Amino acid sequence: MRPAFSHIHTWLRSRTPASRMANLGIFVLLTLLIHFGFRWWAYEADYQIFGVTLITLDFLEAMGSVVFRQARWMVMELSGIDARVVGQIMYMPDGGGVAVDGSCSGLKQMLQFVLLLLPLPGPYRTKLWFIPLGLLMIHLMNVLRVYGLCLVMLWDPPSFQLFHDYLFRPLFYILIFGLWLWWTERLRPAPFRG
Repeated sequence: MRPAFSHIHTWLRSRTPASRMANLGIFVLLTLLIHFGFRWWAYEADYQIFGVTLITLDFLEAMGSVVFRQARWMVMELSGIDARVVGQIMYMPDGGGVAVDGSCSGLKQMLQFVLLLLPLPGPYRTKLWFIPLGLLMIHLMNVLRVYGLCLVMLWDPPSFQLFHDYLFRPLFYILIFGLWLWWTERLRPAPFRG
């Protein structure tokens, strides 16, 4: 006799409309738990678990610096915009600037993706290529987000906060949802029906 959990597990993998809605609910619930858990871990626990610091501010700043350098290349080299760089701030020709620091690193979104995917059923060999691919896609989305914010600062500076908080940030969640959907619908095997 199989435990009740295995019946639930099989049902969630069955790809019926009801199981797909349940999976969507699980995605939303886990996304919210990870979001608020990360905020607590970052702002209340200072990235520590049991007194051990897992992420340092230097690490976050280094990640933010990578994003900044790649976005700077897109702004100045790819687009030919004559931006002035001071530290990790790009000032557009009309004076408005976009600062990139450790909080712009994309770490939260990367951790969220990994924490959403690891417990999902499926072959670990597939996860070994899918997780790095997803992390790369999240990083590229972040670089494009900073690049887009620079363009907003150039063309419509009063709209910067709107784009930063409400238009570009949700793109991360759309990408993470798309990757999760790709995994649940295409890459993980269907349950055995024997």
